[in-house]
Amino acid sequence: MARFETKKKSQLLMGLIHGRRAYTGPFYVDLDVTRRCNLQCIGCPFHSSKKSYKSIDETVKDISMDLIDRLSRELPQLKAYAIIITGAGEPLLHPRLAEIISKFKKSGMEVHLITNGTLLNKDRAQEIIHSGLDRLVVSLWASSPESYVKCHPGTNSDNFMRSKTEHHGFTRG
Repeated sequence: MARFETKKKSQLLMGLIHGRRAYTGPFYVDLDVTRRCNLQCIGCPFHSSKKSYKSIDETVKDISMDLIDRLSRELPQLKAYAIIITGAGEPLLHPRLAEIISKFKKSGMEVHLITNGTLLNKDRAQEIIHSGLDRLVVSLWASSPESYVKCHPGTNSDNFMRSKTEHHGFTRG
C-alpha cells in the first residue's frame, strides 16, 4: 500500500507541475447520493434555515443507479482508492444506499459514509455494515444537547444523545 501511495503522490505532483495534464486519477471521490435531508443545519450550504446560502437543483433528488453502475466500473480504472458518501443531503435517505455501498465494495473500493446519524437504528446500521461499509462517521456539529438544537433548528435535542450513544457496538459480522 505504501508503494502505491508514493507512486500515486508522485503522479499527482507531476500533474501539478505540468499544469495541463493529469498523470493519475483521484485518491478518493466524494459522492452525493441524495439532495434530500431531514435537518436544516445552520452551516449547511444546501438546507440551512438561514437561506443565505446557494440553492440546489430541486428537480434531482437521488443519484441514479445507472450512474452508480458506471462510476463503480470507471473509478477503479482511474485507480481511485475510496468513495466517501456524503454531501448535499443525508445519505441514509437514499432508498438503495446498501446496494450502492455493495457495488463499490465489489469493484474493490473502500467505502466511507458520513451521516448526521439521526436515521440510524440497529436494523439500518446492520444493513449498511453487511453491505461492506468500511467506515461510518456520524457528524454531530455540536458538543451538547443545547448547542445541537442551536446548530439544527427545529430538531429535538434528544437526537444529540441518540446519535452519540446508539451507534456504539455495531460491527461487521
